[in-house]
Amino acid sequence: MSATAASPEAAAQLLFPPNVQYNNSRLYTVQFLSSCFAGAVAGVLGLENTLGFALFILSTLFTSGCLFVKCKSRPAKYVPGGWWQLVNPGQENIFSFVLVWTLFYGTPTPPLSCLPPPPPMSAAYVLLQFSADPWNARFEDVESRLAFTVTMVDENPNLIMKIAREAPWAQQHPDIMGPSNSYLYFGPNRTPGHLIYGNSTYHTMAQARNRKKESSTSRYFWAQNGREYKWRVAPQRLECVDSKGNVIAVWETSQLADPFAAKLTFKPAALPIITEIVTTLTLNRIAQVSNWQ
Repeated sequence: MSATAASPEAAAQLLFPPNVQYNNSRLYTVQFLSSCFAGAVAGVLGLENTLGFALFILSTLFTSGCLFVKCKSRPAKYVPGGWWQLVNPGQENIFSFVLVWTLFYGTPTPPLSCLPPPPPMSAAYVLLQFSADPWNARFEDVESRLAFTVTMVDENPNLIMKIAREAPWAQQHPDIMGPSNSYLYFGPNRTPGHLIYGNSTYHTMAQARNRKKESSTSRYFWAQNGREYKWRVAPQRLECVDSKGNVIAVWETSQLADPFAAKLTFKPAALPIITEIVTTLTLNRIAQVSNWQ
């Protein structure tokens, strides 16, 4: 004969009272800490009304799920109420959540203007850009070594540009990798076309300025090393950022008293892809002055 299922009252009588008391105490502690933590997060994030309680419900369900796993999917074996005892936060924990939520909601956060400025780029290289014209420019290091030249090769019928990495500067940096030049091929009336690095396959200019969000000013590109980078584009400053969020290069316009038009500062991590950086920088500058989308 198969054994009949025990009633909840009979199952409760099988629990050892000291163990039940210990489990209830641990359960209360976990639920209390979870409620306080959820209240602190809701307050710091400035959540209000239903959003705050939605966070509390999610926190309760997550905590209950962890406890359910801890009980080896048999909570009734450890606490009298079974799974309902795990899900039910209790009135006192709801009050604790509201109390901590209210307490942290009033915590002021400093405005952006009060935050310390980002640390300077340590061990950085600098290239000075002469000529503010993105169609024709040259880059030199601080010792006047020619690093890059940006020139218009032909415009019959459509514009072709060449960006060349020059040997006087490149020979000073053995970490430089990748192609030594790139070509930009524009469409009619200097509309976006495509570009080529060295002898590699061509990429459309749209791919080299990929916009992932309609409202974003950032433009993404893939380098020859197979990694994705992005430019944060602003009128007088562009920042190149790697996939980990590290700024590896910064281009910014100069002051009126400076003899150069702009300055490109970059970290050693940018050296292996410096040709791609200068190429996509030039492309984004052209897009700015041409009002491309």
